[in-house]
Amino acid sequence: LASDGTDPYHQGIALAALGFCDRSDAMQVILQGAQLDDENLVDRAVLGLAILRDPRTPPGVIAKIVENEKHNEAGRIGAAWALVHLQENSLRADEITPVWNHVLEGSRDQHPLLLANALRGLGFTRDASHSKLVASYTTHPTPRVRMNAAIAIGRMNAQDQFEALLGLLGPTETVPNVRL
Repeated sequence: LASDGTDPYHQGIALAALGFCDRSDAMQVILQGAQLDDENLVDRAVLGLAILRDPRTPPGVIAKIVENEKHNEAGRIGAAWALVHLQENSLRADEITPVWNHVLEGSRDQHPLLLANALRGLGFTRDASHSKLVASYTTHPTPRVRMNAAIAIGRMNAQDQFEALLGLLGPTETVPNVRL
């Protein structure tokens, strides 16, 4: 069903469901689905790839979706989540970091969940060289973005960004989870 395009509804279900099979040989079929022209099928295939979590999954296929501003917003957010999910055990995690930089260096008006996933991804690198970019999001209007920026700075052990974190502890920060 995952390869049969005659019924897109069932094909999408099959592409996502293959992620639960726990067999790395399913990755190629799901990967083909992630490169189709139908956005719904692509989004379901990305979910399947994230669930399968094969360390050999090429991040570039999912990265193209994250960076494609013409792709539906929910699909881009899902692809960003999938990349974060894959990043932890990917054999090619170094190919994912530039995607997070690209997202965060772009428009700050992007969907907050897209920004939050990019911040989480950079935090998982534990590379303090990205801390200045991450710290710039501690003043974002969306609490979830500020919270993910603070967590990322902590994961990076970026002590030079302490002033950005202190700003989140003051009385101007009214969201308890961000202050925490």
